[in-house]
Amino acid sequence: RDGIVLRPDHRGLQKFQQAQSRMAPSVWVGAVCNVTNVVFNYCFIWQLEGGFIGSPAMNMVEGAEAAKAGATTIGVRPEHFVMSHESGQWRGRVGVAEHLGSDTFLHVEVEGVGPVTARATGEFEARHGDTVFLTPEEGRVYRFGPDGLAL
Repeated sequence: RDGIVLRPDHRGLQKFQQAQSRMAPSVWVGAVCNVTNVVFNYCFIWQLEGGFIGSPAMNMVEGAEAAKAGATTIGVRPEHFVMSHESGQWRGRVGVAEHLGSDTFLHVEVEGVGPVTARATGEFEARHGDTVFLTPEEGRVYRFGPDGLAL
């Protein structure tokens, strides 16, 4: 109603693909936003160890997929996946697709793995409910032992 309108039909992408107006924020808006950003970063990231806003956590996977890599747990960062509509190592269904213009984030429920966040540079066409395939990049799968330390 007021504020953000979510449109599952991708008409919202038009804002990123074609400028709708000139945006010229004032110096005062920039100054207020920068100070606010510093305060939030200090409080939530450094003091409360809340993690970086806009930087998704590594995907941690246990069970059969980790065992295939000879580990108790494996970790794959969102940007270290190859995404496809046709084939790949892991098959999943898109829960949320975030089209940000420069990047596309997918929140995918992967069969036998669980929830995974993946990031593609640029535009990767996907919608809620689509089937996608994710393949961790070679050499970018981090292995951890039962004590949580890297192998």
